[in-house]
Amino acid sequence: PVDLHEERTAGEFVRAAIAGGAITACHDVSEGGLAVALAEMALASGVGALINAPAPFGRAGYFAEDQGIYLATVCDNCLLTFLARAHAGGVQVEALGRTGGSRLIFELPDGDHAVALDDLRRGHEGFFPALMGAEPSVGP
Repeated sequence: PVDLHEERTAGEFVRAAIAGGAITACHDVSEGGLAVALAEMALASGVGALINAPAPFGRAGYFAEDQGIYLATVCDNCLLTFLARAHAGGVQVEALGRTGGSRLIFELPDGDHAVALDDLRRGHEGFFPALMGAEPSVGP
């Protein structure tokens, strides 16, 4: 169910955390869910991630689209304060993993699933050209 008060509270918290320097990158999950937001953030930054928290809402939760939910990276020395402020403000926050490297890795009960950012970029940038019968351009 949509809770506009909860969404506004979360949005205001996110804006304040960005302004205060705690959040270093942020993306909503409304189009494609958590996995798509993570892939888009990784492609934009060139930084991979390890997701080692249980899948939200089961495995399908990685692709569940919802408004008012954000995926954010938080500076290491800000994490505990960030979590405490979220809790005090009534904002639900869950740590999902860490950023780094050149792959996206999802640790799942049936084994790790990983994709190199270079492979992800080729698939992302080559999809429409391949669909239209043209050769994809690779990088700058």
